[in-house]
Amino acid sequence: MNVNAQTIELYSKQLRTPTFNHYEDVIRQLGSDKGYDEFLIALMKMELDSRMESSQRRKIRAASFPYIKTMDELDYSGFEHINQAFVHELASCDFVSKRQNIVMIGNPGTGNYRKILLMERN
Repeated sequence: MNVNAQTIELYSKQLRTPTFNHYEDVIRQLGSDKGYDEFLIALMKMELDSRMESSQRRKIRAASFPYIKTMDELDYSGFEHINQAFVHELASCDFVSKRQNIVMIGNPGTGNYRKILLMERN
């Protein structure tokens, strides 16, 4: 390891930006035609993605879920009036920016909602 690499490792540890140690991967991906600003943006994006992923893992662990269930594991056969595409549309949370409410109708506690209605807020 050369002096520059050791210095980068030391600074990234002190600044608490551990993904900056992977700067060589970013250099290889960008190519020689890109400038310093593109390099810095790519490196900072990699650090941000890493922090967001770590934060998400930490929050899931802190929630102490009995087991982790993802959208991929969802059984759509329990939904009478809802198709898989509509559930994925809801998962995108676009209804928030569109200022729409979601109304779920069904027996409480079963987890199988009979209808999900989107209603516009005035």
